[in-house]
Amino acid sequence: MNKLTIYNNTKQESLPKYTVIKIPQYKNTPKYTKFKNFLENNVDTERTWPACDNEDIGALEVNGTEVQINLKKCIGCMACLSTVKNLDKLNIDKARLLAQMYPKETLIEFDKKNVFNGQLFSFPFFPDRKTNTFSEFTSVKETKHLSLWAATALNFLCSTDNSRIGKEIEIMKTDNPRDGRLDVCIDSNEFILIGEAKGNLDSLLTENRYRIQIPSYKRECQKFVDEYNLKYNKNKIIIIFLIVGGEESELLPETHPECSSRAGNKSKRFYDDLIKHNIKFVSANAILLLMLYSFYINKRICFDLLMSQINDNNFIGLTTAGIIQRSGNKLITSKINQTFLNSVAKSFS
Repeated sequence: MNKLTIYNNTKQESLPKYTVIKIPQYKNTPKYTKFKNFLENNVDTERTWPACDNEDIGALEVNGTEVQINLKKCIGCMACLSTVKNLDKLNIDKARLLAQMYPKETLIEFDKKNVFNGQLFSFPFFPDRKTNTFSEFTSVKETKHLSLWAATALNFLCSTDNSRIGKEIEIMKTDNPRDGRLDVCIDSNEFILIGEAKGNLDSLLTENRYRIQIPSYKRECQKFVDEYNLKYNKNKIIIIFLIVGGEESELLPETHPECSSRAGNKSKRFYDDLIKHNIKFVSANAILLLMLYSFYINKRICFDLLMSQINDNNFIGLTTAGIIQRSGNKLITSKINQTFLNSVAKSFS
């Protein structure tokens, strides 16, 4: 069976569920207050994107009555299934869905609870696809691929059904004449999650702007959040981080046996900058694994709750190998145990 029906469009909706990503476009009046309008939910328009990248994947096939996944094209990025928070309209059980989309070897690792266990999780290679791996997908076309995918995936993983999404939110940097854009913004309960997307380690180091971008974004966003909290008697908390795609082995500390970025001191340069400028990162692979494992245990592992628990001074990064953190002068990769994952998980609504 090469095609999997995930949704029956019984009401003949013009845009059936799981087919499009809906991105609110927030007002930017007066100029450079788009982040303020994101906080206050002042939406100007709404933009729709295909839930499955037609050019490089094209696995989602839609007609007037049903939505199908073409398993000969799908790379299991789960983008189509993250466009809505409520999955009660799915045409298929979550466990069977994973079994159809992913090879047995992946599901065996889930059975063994071999996730975030100190070693990188291995996602499948699809030799007969236009895009062969999820890492390849996230490493190119940063705006169309990584930013869009991460925005919907993280929104799906947040703890509240009322979380809100923003993409490419303009913000003025008073200490830099070059205005910035926040690639991914999510408002979930008391947390404002802000992600700066980078396709892979090489592009991140070559561009070399993240050292300035992240601290600057923190300062500017905090000003707006402080004003918002005062005005509305709220206590919103910012969590800001890099979202890095590409080969995850490149993102490991040079002391980790699976690190592939020792040449040219890339890993060392990366971590020296992260520590010096107090920058955190999350790998795209780690976000995907959180989503897949959520489907497997039939509970949403809430990214906002997880980040609020681990986002201390020693935390540096989240990968499928676990949490990378400082321990004195050393960098260590700590496993994430099942008890902790369960503590930040909630039942699907």
